[in-house]
Amino acid sequence: MLYFKNTSLRFHGTAALISTIGLLASIANAQDLSNTASSSGSLTRATLANGIHILIKREPSTPLIALDAFIKVGKANENADNAGISTFVARTLLASTTNATHEEVASDIGSLGGNVTVSSLPDYTVVSALTVPDQFDNAEYIVTNALKNADFDAKDVDASRDDLLTDIDSATSSLFESGIQTVQSILYGNTGLALPDIGTRDTVEHLRRSDLIRFFHRFYIPQNITIVVTGNVDPQRAIAELSSSLEDMPAGRKNDVDFTDPVTIQNRNFEPATNQVVDLKQVSVLVAFQAPPVSNKDYAAMIVANAIVGGMKSSRMFREIREKQGLSYELGSVYEATDSTGILAAYAMASPTHTDRVTLKDEPSAPILQSLMLAIFSSMSTTPPSLSEIHRAQHFIIGSYNIKHERIEDRAALLGSAELESNYGADWDQHFASYITAVTPEDIARITARYFVHPIIVTQVPDTPGRTVHIE
Repeated sequence: MLYFKNTSLRFHGTAALISTIGLLASIANAQDLSNTASSSGSLTRATLANGIHILIKREPSTPLIALDAFIKVGKANENADNAGISTFVARTLLASTTNATHEEVASDIGSLGGNVTVSSLPDYTVVSALTVPDQFDNAEYIVTNALKNADFDAKDVDASRDDLLTDIDSATSSLFESGIQTVQSILYGNTGLALPDIGTRDTVEHLRRSDLIRFFHRFYIPQNITIVVTGNVDPQRAIAELSSSLEDMPAGRKNDVDFTDPVTIQNRNFEPATNQVVDLKQVSVLVAFQAPPVSNKDYAAMIVANAIVGGMKSSRMFREIREKQGLSYELGSVYEATDSTGILAAYAMASPTHTDRVTLKDEPSAPILQSLMLAIFSSMSTTPPSLSEIHRAQHFIIGSYNIKHERIEDRAALLGSAELESNYGADWDQHFASYITAVTPEDIARITARYFVHPIIVTQVPDTPGRTVHIE
């Protein structure tokens, strides 16, 4: 999952992915006729016989190489009994292998002149290596050896468990994060999508080495793996090296691959939720809607709609709630989407009471915020965005996305998640601006009517009255 943020307001989104890359059949290397590669511009593709996908983007002027291995597994594959297992596996993956001890793996990583890390996200896990070109072979070996031969030594499992439990015990959620967690619980029930990303103390304590090994062998299979290489590397040489390392990796069972069917939009009304928070000095109101997944045709339009609602400083929320009412000191909207579902959430935080500028009387802030936020979503239908409003949002989105490409490791991540998560492929990342500028007023009207109809309202309030804060 990819995120777009600015410093004052949140705007998250998973990079959606649309491909117009022409596939030209060619031979990946003379030694292995089962691997075919195709190129368009600076992109070269290959698919190994066992199903592993490879995408290379050559950047000759870049003094670095980023290699990312994406595995389609995350908390969407968990349940109430094994919550946190995908993160547990990810944190132990690079500890040791069947042919290298913990100390040997650490030494190999240390000699790269770069780094190797593993990240677990809701819908995929990624092993990332960053190094210089003459260390590509070593970086490639470290990553592929872990994918094939991670052995989850008992001592390493115990160390990872201790780290996870420490993180669980010390975890603090922002009001926004806890509000989103409540929304996920309402929408997704007892499925993995509703669970905490790193699990619970009870589940992590009870997971055994055998559970991690079983999970690893079930999901870390070729059909679930996409490898992206970006930087100063010859594409055919990189494909040859990866093929040599991974061609003997056995294919997994097909039924372990298809696990991301889109989540059905729930066309029903939801009961409002109110959470009382100890020692809270403010109130938080979150109004959320179930939204389309990355692969849906409405994805690009929802990115634009999110910016108009609250994802930028010229948004309707900022103008109506912050500038006109002076009511909230932190507000915005967020669109988070995976390959199976999405949530658009508007949020606002304020003092528990607010002094009305006309009557000069103190009033509870939460009901006012809720009313204003619901009115803003309704206004998307009653007062549709003008062309200039849409163009302003499009320029903001494109600029934010371009900024995310400054570092090579981020370029690899954006390209890889695009290739992995959509029906269309990496071309969304290559031609992002064209897909955003293609969004029309009719597109905005369509998604407004379809999605902004069943709000989930989560209010978080102090367990004791708070003091009034005046915002100018």
